[in-house]
Order: sequence, then C-alpha cells, then structure tokens
Amino acid sequence: MRRFLMTGAIAFFLGWANEARTDTIPGPTLADNVVNQLNSGLDITALTGSSLQSFVYQNQGGSDTIELAAVQGIGIGPVLDSIAVPASNPTFTASNLNWQLAAGTTYVLVATGNPNNAKFAPYDFAHNPASDGQITIDTGVFSADLVAIATNPNDWGDFNNITTVSVPEPGGVLPFLAATVGLFGWQLARREKAS
Repeated sequence: MRRFLMTGAIAFFLGWANEARTDTIPGPTLADNVVNQLNSGLDITALTGSSLQSFVYQNQGGSDTIELAAVQGIGIGPVLDSIAVPASNPTFTASNLNWQLAAGTTYVLVATGNPNNAKFAPYDFAHNPASDGQITIDTGVFSADLVAIATNPNDWGDFNNITTVSVPEPGGVLPFLAATVGLFGWQLARREKAS
C-alpha cells in the first residue's frame, strides 16, 4: 500500500507541473496624451491558450469602453469581450476578467469611444519585445476606425500591468488520471494474486 501511495503522489506532482501559471507584463509608464484617435491600445498575439485576467487602463479621466477583438485581415472581427470605463477614473483597473485567448491568434485590446482620452508612451517594440511566455505585445494601435487598424511599432498605448493565466492543457491531467487508474488496477491485481 505504501508503494501505491508513493507512486500516486509522484503521478500527482507530474500532473501538477502543468497547472495554470500567472504572468504580468508591466509595460512602460504612460505619460503622454493621445489626441484625435478614436481607438487606441495594443496588438497582442496569444502564444498559448490563456486568459486575460486583468489590466490597468491609463487615461485622461473621460468615460470609455475597452474592447478585445480578434484581428481579421487588416481590420478586426466581432468584439469578443468589453468593459465600460466610467468617467473620473484616470487609472482604471479591470480585474477578474477571464477573457479567453486562443494560441496563435492576434487580438487588439483597445479603448474606443472617446478620441481624446487615452495615454501612450514611446516604446521600441523591435528592440524591446514584450512577452510573458503566454502572450506577446506586438505593437501599439492608434486608429480612427477599426476597419483598417493602424499599428505603431514605436508607441505603447493605454494599458499596463497586463496579467494573463495559462490554460492547463488536458495532457497534464490525462497522464495523471491514467497513472492513478493503472496503479489502482495494479494494486488490485497484486492483492488478488496474493490471496
């Protein structure tokens, strides 16, 4: 029985190794005001299946809507998730979001609705890649409309402290379950053989 428990514990920890992981990309301090851009934010690519859990939206204090949408061609597809930002919140923290990101898909995370509300900072994406292993931030997005997104590889828009959580792959749970069932069957077979 002791061997069964020890082997089960090892299988448990091997399955545990593939559990969810939380990462945060802090981003730069956003001190400059965005002017006359209806949509501004970031172009993000999901490297693994993950979920966007939280971010801080730096703005000039007006009301806005933050949207997450997948990039399709030169524009965006339907809005996948959104959250309203009330006025008088120049540092708005959105948390407990659980916005799903599919591996290999590019998204825009943008503030939209108020053309003079967002913040940005100069940022060189080519020489300072921003990635946490789950997502990569490709460029800033500054655009009058989202039919044809205008990306900017020299400016970081609107968001910092972007937190993602990896989605555990079924491959981590299945070996654990198979090992546990197999060990249980092996232990039963041993008991029957001994009696």
